[in-house]
Amino acid sequence: MLEMHEHDRADVIELIVDGAVSREEYEAVRDRAEAFINRRGRARLLEVILDPGPVDPAVLWEDTRFAFRHMGDFSRIAVVTERRWLAEILAALQKIFVGEVKGFTLTECEEAWNWLTEHALDKGDGPECARLASCRGEAS
Repeated sequence: MLEMHEHDRADVIELIVDGAVSREEYEAVRDRAEAFINRRGRARLLEVILDPGPVDPAVLWEDTRFAFRHMGDFSRIAVVTERRWLAEILAALQKIFVGEVKGFTLTECEEAWNWLTEHALDKGDGPECARLASCRGEAS
């Protein structure tokens, strides 16, 4: 499952990955994300990876193309996950990404939000992942 939450007031796109991601889900989220970027100019990204499942290689390729196409459109990316191997990917991403990238655990979701929005004029209502952490009994 891939879902997207738009936080217009804070210029944040929040993506939540939990399980397999279908091509249809990816394309719908990609189109919404591109519309958000076109509307706002630049954005911040909060990517929450709960339990990644199988992903069609064509979706991975399209997501890579999306990332390169919009590399300069994200000022900050916060990745929230418990997966240790993603730290390695984050380190590599930081080397090619124009903006800042930082990793957080699920219990640090609100810290990730604060880091993402520290220069925002309006932080909005906060991230969906904070609710997820409390539902899973992982709130700090």
